[in-house]
Amino acid sequence: MHSPGIMLRLPEEKGLPLRLIVEDCTNKGRIDMSVETDDFMYLIEFKVDMPQQKALEQIRTKGYAEKYQSKNKKIVLIGIGFSSQEKNITEFLWEEM
Repeated sequence: MHSPGIMLRLPEEKGLPLRLIVEDCTNKGRIDMSVETDDFMYLIEFKVDMPQQKALEQIRTKGYAEKYQSKNKKIVLIGIGFSSQEKNITEFLWEEM
C-alpha cells in the first residue's frame, strides 16, 4: 500500500539545510519519510485506518533508527494516522530517542 499524499510547507528561507527522503530504504524495510536537518533526524511512518500506535510500533520493531544512529543527531520518531472515513489525520504521535 502506498503512503497517503502529503504536502509539506517549508519556510521560504534560502539555504534551509533540509534533506527529505520518501520511502527511505533500510536493511529491514522502508521508512515512509525521513527528514534530516543539521541537528535532527525525523523518521515518519504513515498509517491509514490502523489501530493507535501502529505507526510508531513499526518504526521501533523494524529498527529504522539504526540507519541514522551514527550521525550523532537527535532522532525523532513520528507516527501519523489517517482515517479514510474522515479523510483527515486522526492521530499524531511522536517520541524522541
